[in-house]
Amino acid sequence: MRGLLLALLLPIAAQAQTILTPGHPDLTAAAPQSAEYDMRFAGDTLHTVGRFASTETVSGDRLTIVTLDLLHFELPLFEQETRDTTVVTWPGLVPVSRSAARDDARGEEMYHVAAAGGRITGRLVVGNLDEALDAPLPAGVFLEGAAWRIARSVPLRDGYTATFQMADQRGDVSTGTVTVAGPDGDAWNVTVARPPKPPTTYTVDGATRRVLRTSFSPDATLTVEYVPLAARPAGPVLRPGDPALDLSWMRGQAPALAVRLLNTGSPPNEYGTRTSTRAVVDGVMTVTTTLTPSTHSLVQMVGKTVTTTSVADAATLAPISTVVRAGPSGSSVTYAPGHVAGTRTAALGDVPVSADLASPVFDATWAMEIAQSLPLTAGYTATIETYDAVYGLQTITYTVSGPEDVDGKAVWAVASATSAGPVAYRIDGATRQLVSMRTNPGPGTAVEVTPKP
Repeated sequence: MRGLLLALLLPIAAQAQTILTPGHPDLTAAAPQSAEYDMRFAGDTLHTVGRFASTETVSGDRLTIVTLDLLHFELPLFEQETRDTTVVTWPGLVPVSRSAARDDARGEEMYHVAAAGGRITGRLVVGNLDEALDAPLPAGVFLEGAAWRIARSVPLRDGYTATFQMADQRGDVSTGTVTVAGPDGDAWNVTVARPPKPPTTYTVDGATRRVLRTSFSPDATLTVEYVPLAARPAGPVLRPGDPALDLSWMRGQAPALAVRLLNTGSPPNEYGTRTSTRAVVDGVMTVTTTLTPSTHSLVQMVGKTVTTTSVADAATLAPISTVVRAGPSGSSVTYAPGHVAGTRTAALGDVPVSADLASPVFDATWAMEIAQSLPLTAGYTATIETYDAVYGLQTITYTVSGPEDVDGKAVWAVASATSAGPVAYRIDGATRQLVSMRTNPGPGTAVEVTPKP
């Protein structure tokens, strides 16, 4: 009889599963982590499409988690920014409050809620809608924004699995699961699933519990990764003022350029026109570039005229300042010895940006002109560092090949390897003018730039 009872009870025990709640003993008090990540489309060629930053601070018995999720495409121009502040008790992770704001081409959405006395209360603002929020918050439920902490706090044991419940700003409660696999070297893969959202896998360092990378797949054809920022180049780097750069051609007039979007399975779509003016006064070069979406282009739905004013030393291309304006969004940075600082502006407000510069860098807006200025010698390779108000410090490696005879002209190819994907330039060897530029801002999408007839 005893053996029969054990046989009946074993399946029930096997089905038992841990239910995580705030304060559960399985949740370890992982040390606060602050880090930045590049947001990329994974594939044969990685494409950086944004930046994710998370900052955790503890003050008394409160843990504050602040995240900034910035999705940014230059062509077609699109930017989505989400800022999230989640406050929980420390170390129990009991909900205290959450504020979130999202801004993109569809408009702006923001809310603030507080959790107390078994209720969630606050306000939601979407466009002209201003709605009061008031709903029950059952005991043992986390607030959205805590998934990152749950992934860092669960037992790092192969096969560990648990369920949890999480409430959104309206008090709607969903059930999620967390599963641990590994180890893979010193790291563990912790997957958090909350249907209908795609599962997210956090790769967590076993010793420090820092999140090393994050990945999720919005659909079967696409995987998005958050990866640590790339390290600075270790080898020789081309700096402003390097004699290898031939800048004499830049004194001439800049031709207007046609920009087209090429999508797999679709006919080419005219994006618009890129025009530039160059002026040199007292040794300082100012280039003003305007990208104007075509009135016949589908991108008029979200497209904006983008004006970039780049100022640099005319003899060296050492940057002085850069201002980008795209409707209400944009950025402005100023360079000083060893430092760059400024502001990035969006509908959600201004964000200060800055970086210490161990060595001189170029501003990212000069990347095409640098490709046109390189020694046109087959096999020549050079690496540069650039700064961008969205992506920060970035590395670009150029490789020259050719020449190729095109209608009697010697045309050189310059391949550019960047974190945002490859860029292919074709340069007229006699005039240094652009014959074409082609880049891939995302899977299945290419952008082609050529002189207007």
